[in-house]
Amino acid sequence: MNIPRPFLIGFLGAAVALTPVVPGAFARQPQVHRMPLRDQPVALTLYSAGIEANLPSSKDAFLLEQLQMLGRRLGEFPQQFGEEEDFPINSIQLNDLTTLLMSPMSLKLSVGPTLLGDEPRPIVSFTARPADERVAERLAWTVRNQVSRRQIPATQTSGLTRIEHDDLGLIILGKRGRNFVGVANYEFDNVPVVPEVPGLPEGVEPALAFKFEPVHLANFFNEVVIPDSPDPDLVRDFLEQIGMIGDNTITIEGTLGYTEDRMLGVYRERGSARIAEPFGFPTSLTLGDDILTTIPADATSVLATVFDLEAIYDMLMSYAERFDGSRPPIEEWVRDFTGIDLKEDYFPAVGKRFAIYQAPSTGGGSLASTVAIVEIGDADAMRRVMTKLSEFVEQKISPMARNTVRFAPWKLESGHDAWSLSFPGVPAPIEPCWMIYADKWVVKAATPGALIAAVDHLRDRDAASFATNPHLLAESDSRPSETIFVQYLDAAFYAQRGYGLASIAATALSNFTRSTINPEARIPTVRMPTYNALLADLRPSIAVAKWEGDDLVTTMTADRSSTAQIAAILGNIGSIDTMLIGPAFAGGVVAPIFLNKYNSAKRQGKISQSAMCVRQILLGHELYSMQHNSHFADSIETLAEDTGIASRYLVSPFGPARDGGPDFGYRTDLAGKKVSSLRSPSTTILIIDRAAILAGLDVISVGFADGRTTVHYLLEIQELLENPDNEGAAEAMGIADWLP
Repeated sequence: MNIPRPFLIGFLGAAVALTPVVPGAFARQPQVHRMPLRDQPVALTLYSAGIEANLPSSKDAFLLEQLQMLGRRLGEFPQQFGEEEDFPINSIQLNDLTTLLMSPMSLKLSVGPTLLGDEPRPIVSFTARPADERVAERLAWTVRNQVSRRQIPATQTSGLTRIEHDDLGLIILGKRGRNFVGVANYEFDNVPVVPEVPGLPEGVEPALAFKFEPVHLANFFNEVVIPDSPDPDLVRDFLEQIGMIGDNTITIEGTLGYTEDRMLGVYRERGSARIAEPFGFPTSLTLGDDILTTIPADATSVLATVFDLEAIYDMLMSYAERFDGSRPPIEEWVRDFTGIDLKEDYFPAVGKRFAIYQAPSTGGGSLASTVAIVEIGDADAMRRVMTKLSEFVEQKISPMARNTVRFAPWKLESGHDAWSLSFPGVPAPIEPCWMIYADKWVVKAATPGALIAAVDHLRDRDAASFATNPHLLAESDSRPSETIFVQYLDAAFYAQRGYGLASIAATALSNFTRSTINPEARIPTVRMPTYNALLADLRPSIAVAKWEGDDLVTTMTADRSSTAQIAAILGNIGSIDTMLIGPAFAGGVVAPIFLNKYNSAKRQGKISQSAMCVRQILLGHELYSMQHNSHFADSIETLAEDTGIASRYLVSPFGPARDGGPDFGYRTDLAGKKVSSLRSPSTTILIIDRAAILAGLDVISVGFADGRTTVHYLLEIQELLENPDNEGAAEAMGIADWLP
């Protein structure tokens, strides 16, 4: 399930910020407090109870067996694809390593001072307890063997390999008791450590858990990361804003467990309310009853949230301006391209509540039934956005797509105005459409039918809505309207559609894990559950987030079976219409646009070739004029004959002319006249590509009496023909009957 992680991106950003300075960090020696190993706090703790604890359902027996076989299958790679010595790890080691990672395990990570000195070093503690103790023994032997082969200075004690590294510090790897351990500058853990993360009901043991406390990285951030960065003030402000340092440091934690019939999860960001606003999460706003009532009761997939688009935009622009020294001209680009002013039109138009759903009543519950509900902030601003969007599509996108994309207004039977993005002449499988309802909501849909059904639900005041969904009410300890995020997936509905894809994936996995060396090995003893068995008593997947004081808390529940959840997800994203819409849309809409681009480039090449022909004819005119006392020739044929113009330059790339006449028109009405008799040679047309005009082109190559060759739109040529020096030119060049 997807859950809201507003500030997890901040953690990732901090990791990126750390990347360029970490290598140098371990070579520095900032003055930080020395702390004994046993008291050293860690920033991140991860825990897994093992693969069996995370696949507890009987419906997952097949998946569990296949994953357990996976290590042995990977272990065959050295034999199957090459010599053992060609691989950095042999088959037994690869199998053992995979088994180890599926065992109960914990991992602690941090950076801080150690007993070896005050400089910051990595702090690591890894503890895994495989069911087969021999796995730990073999991996401990592998460590000793690799250290010896690579001649790394080390000492061996009681199955442990001890390495003192100049930069990384003290590293110990090997078997300790029943565990395989790996520590760097830290004490051993006797068993995998479960971080203290509250939230699961009493009696439910964590299958997965994590806790991230950046406060324990404060010295490292302040003494190493910030001073070594190109812009210390910018990095310091960024780390403070995402809650990594300072008075508003946050803690992120989560846990997952299983009851007899469901999976339960809790994700908590402690203190995040203090930094939420710039990230677009207003702390004083909740979903409210009204947006949930816009969703019909039969909705099978729902995502509703509160979000401030302008706040996150302003924050990003602020950092971009500080980083680059100037604000990116995004607003100018959008305004110049679409006519929409982000600050004056778009952001005021859009409210802070959003929802998107699929339902059988809006089109079967698949992609084609998708409806989005957007709260309106300013109805007048929203109308401006709609108007400018319409003009943008009609004036810029439609010509580019050769009129296969149009912005079409229409009316619903209820009398409401609606708009569609239609694709004339193209078998496009979707027709995105939208309308403004009661100046409160913008309703968007993938098809007109979905829009009509969504509006019908809004108009029916007595219609049941998603706000009273019994599963949602049962799983939430507060009213859904008091939350800031709701996600819902009807697993039973979508697993029906996804079972086929899940079955195909299961067959592929089963074939992959079978042995290519021993046909008798790894024959599956269990199979994927049958359709009826898998779909029996499926629970929906629900995630709900709300503020508890300064903490953002997300609670999750789903079916106990991971196989059933996978089938539901595949059914949600992999239904037949979903798979067909992408290729059909690409073939039906995107292809004409690319074809138009190709044709435009091809046409541009012909226009350039046409202009080159006109230029060569003009050179012939200049030579003729020099030879005949500045007089004009009586025809283009005379020019060619007297001056030797190659015949290929008399043929237009847009020819032959439709009427059988010459491809290029020449001013025969100027025969016998001198160039000096013209009042304005620079505006007097002498030669024109008449074949292009007869072919219907609107961009024509033109040669002027002063020797210039240019390309003009047909309307511009008509204006030039009104010049006194061009009187009678249209008739003389044979284009009078072909002009608009």
